[in-house]
Amino acid sequence: MNFWFIAPYPPSLNKLYAYNKFSKQKYLTSEGKEYKLKVVSIIKRLMEEQSIKKITSLIDFQVYDFPPDMRKRDKDNILKILQDSITLSGLWEDDSLIGNLMVFKGGQKVSGGRLVIFISGFEQKYISPEIEEEIFS
Repeated sequence: MNFWFIAPYPPSLNKLYAYNKFSKQKYLTSEGKEYKLKVVSIIKRLMEEQSIKKITSLIDFQVYDFPPDMRKRDKDNILKILQDSITLSGLWEDDSLIGNLMVFKGGQKVSGGRLVIFISGFEQKYISPEIEEEIFS
């Protein structure tokens, strides 16, 4: 299993979530809901066109980040809404199936920003015996 797709760049965390001062609960904004629907639509079309079945085993998950501008950004902030959107689409049972996660800086800005996502079968990564000895000693 190897495939890829392009997703829109997610809104900033400040635009994704809001806080209800009365109930003291965080909620997804309309901009966040719109983003999720866009990603779900892209993935459902991909699953149908390529006959992709629901993922039920560990995967490698790579994200290439092409931002809309060159501001400094925390890479991990783009992952939560992306992974939640993928779960909502039905592509995988849960994002806990991500065995290896890599986020790469795409380098150049792209109008509106884009994320390029590669999903492939899980490959166990190993650390050196010297480091392993330090961990388990």
